[in-house]
Amino acid sequence: MAGPPGRDPGIFQSWPIACACAHAARGRNAEAIAIIETSEEFWLVYSDFLQKGGKDEDYLVSCFRSAMGWNGFQIFLGYYMCGIFIDQLPLQEATQENSLMVKACAGLVGLRLMQYGFANLESSLDLTELQKRQRSIFDASLQILSKDV
Repeated sequence: MAGPPGRDPGIFQSWPIACACAHAARGRNAEAIAIIETSEEFWLVYSDFLQKGGKDEDYLVSCFRSAMGWNGFQIFLGYYMCGIFIDQLPLQEATQENSLMVKACAGLVGLRLMQYGFANLESSLDLTELQKRQRSIFDASLQILSKDV
C-alpha cells in the first residue's frame, strides 16, 4: 500500500523544521540553518533515489510540491493547531513570548507550505524555483524568530 507521492518525506521533515524555528528563537541561528540545510540534503538524496528508480523531472516537481504540502499540513495542524509535541521542542531557556512566537511562526510556515503544496501556488515553477520558495519561507521564519532574541 502506498500513499500520495511526497507524503512521507513531507511529514518526515516537519519535526526538524519546527526544531529549527525553536533554535532560532533561542538565538542558535547556526544550528537552525544547519537543520534547514540538512533538510535540503535529505531531499537531494531522496530525489536521487527516485531518479535512479526511473522517475522524471515532472514527477520530482510533483513529489516536491506534495512534500511541501504534507510538511505544512503536519506543522500547521499537528504542531500549531493541536500543539502536538510542542512541549518537546528545544525551547529550554526560551521566554514564554519566544515560545509563543515559535508556535506562531510554525503555523505561518505550515500555511505557506500548504499553499504551494496543495493549492498549487505559482503552479508553473520548476523544481529549483520551488526549492528556492521553500527556502525563502524557512529563512523568513528564522529571521522573524531571531529578531526577538
